[in-house]
Amino acid sequence: MMLGGHEVGLNLRLQRMLGLVIAAALIALLLSSILISDDHRPFGYDIGVSRHKNSNPPEQALPAEDGSKRPKFLPWETTSSFQPISFPDIGAVTDDDLCRSFPQQKLANLVQPVLKFGHGDQPARVESQLASVSACLQDLLIFSDYEETIAGRQVHDVLATTPASYRDNNPDFINYLALHNLNENGTAFQPGDPRPEINGWIIDKYKFLPIVEQAWALRPNKRWYFFYESDTYVVWDNVFRMLENLDADTPMYLGSPSPGRHTDKDEVTFFANGGPGYALSRGAMKKLLARKVGKDGDYVEAPLSHRWLELLRHECCGDSVIGWALFNAGVTLSGLWPTFSPNAPHNIPFGTRHWCQPMMTMHKMKPEYMVDFWKWEHVSRNRDRPLLYRDAWEHEHAEQGPASREIALDWDNRGWGEYSTAMFKDYNECAKFCAEDTRCFQWLWHLDTCRLGEAAIVGVPRSPEVEKEAPTLPEGQAWSAEQSRFVSGWNMDRIGRFGQEHNCDVVEWLRPSNQRMF
Repeated sequence: MMLGGHEVGLNLRLQRMLGLVIAAALIALLLSSILISDDHRPFGYDIGVSRHKNSNPPEQALPAEDGSKRPKFLPWETTSSFQPISFPDIGAVTDDDLCRSFPQQKLANLVQPVLKFGHGDQPARVESQLASVSACLQDLLIFSDYEETIAGRQVHDVLATTPASYRDNNPDFINYLALHNLNENGTAFQPGDPRPEINGWIIDKYKFLPIVEQAWALRPNKRWYFFYESDTYVVWDNVFRMLENLDADTPMYLGSPSPGRHTDKDEVTFFANGGPGYALSRGAMKKLLARKVGKDGDYVEAPLSHRWLELLRHECCGDSVIGWALFNAGVTLSGLWPTFSPNAPHNIPFGTRHWCQPMMTMHKMKPEYMVDFWKWEHVSRNRDRPLLYRDAWEHEHAEQGPASREIALDWDNRGWGEYSTAMFKDYNECAKFCAEDTRCFQWLWHLDTCRLGEAAIVGVPRSPEVEKEAPTLPEGQAWSAEQSRFVSGWNMDRIGRFGQEHNCDVVEWLRPSNQRMF
């Protein structure tokens, strides 16, 4: 039977539609099989890459989110660049061995270390710094108020090229001129000399801005500049781990926050405490050093070190002035306390705020501890985990703390975290008072006063003493020798349980905050 032309066309269209339906069904079936076989593929993983499960990157478990809907901690996976990473037997190696493990390439392509001190600093401070934290830094810039060579290192007088306006009618600079006159006259002023006519601290504030200028001039365009002082301890391994995860061309100013000057709207600004050190990115350095240019190509704005001289004359400290200069350049502080810590190991308040966080710097490190801590760091370094505060607690309380880890006579562990006091005639009652309080990590008994603390502080030896601010006794009475003693104790069982419950599976790389400070 012959079909008409209309019927033939209709039949062909039906066949084409049926073919399209079958093809679509086959594609859907293929896609569903891929999705089922790839059901563990990480979110956002490109469907065009390898289908093999074993080659797909595993999902990363992120910590709980904070109120801003971002992970509370930065989910960084970091690795040590030291080779070898650690030395199990520190007694069997030399300082040269330790320095051969230092990743010098990080100084070439990541960070420029900049050390500041004064000619009048105690020699032991400078010597211990150069024998530990700074010992392995082949490309180290050192700035002071006097040109000299120390331990084979060139020290630049950063104030030598400051303009006359720094010295004219400026009584602060009498100290600088006196220092140089003494040495030029052959009456050499030795480091640590307590002569009253030389006050190095007064002129220290004038070094900060010229140091930034000269660091850039001598080592231009480095990704990061890390500024620190002679009593600053720096964990370089953690510095490298952090900075290689940050964009150096974003203007960033990192450090331990302190309240600074107020804006015209009476809003407080923040600066980085200079003692624990601070870091400036390449982007921040460029903004800070930038100068306005006129139509003819001439600079119509003074250099950085000239611009803030009047403020420097009236401010106590150079770190606050550099913070204000950065703020006016559009660079605000990214507060990273306790990563940058104003504490020395003996007075760190170990607990929730100082446990799973990486430790990067400490301040007011005693010279006799600097080298010891540096060598301990070389024993304790881990390939996949930065050095944490919990590691320092285990070292400090065991090695630098009192002979007894539970109670120490003539020992003062007072510090941050005190929350309760009571009066007891016997320090054993104070220990019992702490044991009965689940919040208590440590206690201190002195002059019948029992102080409880929610953080564990190693503390320092302290002889019996009746301070001027001690409670006044009735006429005719006096504090006994026993009452004048400082007796410290720690609830080691409770601290141990805390450590077991906080095993630091998640490294707490904290996001910046200027509300979180010491």
